[in-house]
Amino acid sequence: MIQIYYSKYFIVGSGIAIVTIFLYFTMENPDLKYIDELNSLKIAAEDANKAKTDFLASMSHEIRTPMNAIIGLSQSLLNSELNDEVRDDVKSINKAGSTLLELVNNILDITKIEEGKTTPYLKELPKPESVKADEVEGVVYFDGGNGTERYPYIITTPEQLNAVRNDLTSYYELGNDIDLSGYENWMPIGDTTYQFTGSLDGKNYTISNLTINRETESYIGLFGYSKGNISNIKLENANVKGLDHTGTLVGRSEGTIENAEVKTGKVEGQDAVGGLIGSSAVSLESGISRINVEGRTNVGNLVGETAGTIYRCYATGNTTATGNNIGGLIGSAGGTIEECYATGNVSSTVDGVGGLLGYLNGGVKNSYATGSVTGRNTLGGLIGSNNDWASIINVYAIGRVTSISENPVNVNGLIGRFGSWQTTFSSSYWSSGASGIPVTEQRPNNCGTEVSAGALSNQSTFINWDF
Repeated sequence: MIQIYYSKYFIVGSGIAIVTIFLYFTMENPDLKYIDELNSLKIAAEDANKAKTDFLASMSHEIRTPMNAIIGLSQSLLNSELNDEVRDDVKSINKAGSTLLELVNNILDITKIEEGKTTPYLKELPKPESVKADEVEGVVYFDGGNGTERYPYIITTPEQLNAVRNDLTSYYELGNDIDLSGYENWMPIGDTTYQFTGSLDGKNYTISNLTINRETESYIGLFGYSKGNISNIKLENANVKGLDHTGTLVGRSEGTIENAEVKTGKVEGQDAVGGLIGSSAVSLESGISRINVEGRTNVGNLVGETAGTIYRCYATGNTTATGNNIGGLIGSAGGTIEECYATGNVSSTVDGVGGLLGYLNGGVKNSYATGSVTGRNTLGGLIGSNNDWASIINVYAIGRVTSISENPVNVNGLIGRFGSWQTTFSSSYWSSGASGIPVTEQRPNNCGTEVSAGALSNQSTFINWDF
């Protein structure tokens, strides 16, 4: 009886268990349902994100192709003969195209980030090893930095230097010497519309083999128009041809330049032509030019014309011109010239030629010139002519001054044409026999003290001078 009772309950219990298991696996489980829904949503989101990324990448590449053509064609046009109005229009096209390409590149960077092929802030860091050169076509990577004053972009290749024109406001510095021989006709960085306003520290490295041949264009140099800061840079074998405002480093500078040098090469232009800078409005300190310069008016071996301060600079190259205001250091100076000298020969077929300055409308102090001066009239061993309110203190010249005119006027050993008695003038000398005309025809009372070559070799002659 007990055995039968036990078997009855055993059978009932087993049946209940079987039914329960059957219901568990056949009825809808709420937990499993939620898991499936989440998986479905995840897959849909991933598909949508991938579709967006694919679309952005595809559109970026599709837009980049015609944009590269537009930029390339406009660049080719800029290298051809154009009138000023058309050139300005083409420059606008080129600039707008570059800006749009930059935007497209940023979109492409986002797609790369989303695909896990690169990292955020790609352009502000050295190029990741995982990113090959052809993965992001058209993007130029710098070798470090983020373009700020504290972390400037590092330039180590000609392509990186050329890319400065795409961001004219950032901070840059050179990481090694740069050879520009691969650029047959360099396009100056910055122009009258888009000036360079950033900073470049050359770290005393050398940029070599700069070639520019743009005889019908103005604002010509490594930098065409700069309002920024350029320092600690050397140029070697720089051969530059332009129209007005032409120099090897900067065509027109309205910023500061310090510790800059051009060693070898030649500059040719028309108005405002200089070995280092065509024209300058602010300041140049520790600038050096060792090259020959040719031009028409306002031509100097270092700077063509300036309204700024020129401090502790010198020039050793020869300067040749066909117009007025020609100087061994500066053609036309409207600012302050201090502790400077020139040793090259200076010549023009007309008037206003000086061994140091062609024309002075400011002040010169503690400076000298030793090269020969040749021209028609208004010639001086140091200064061709000066205005009424100039300041001339502690200067001397020993170069021979020669007029090509049959009836020379204002040809003197120190200053060709002296402004007036309002000029501040003291402790200034020129060497006996320096002028190509008789000493009796000169104006020694107005134009400094005539001393012998021996006296100019005696330190006591220059007592209280501060070189």
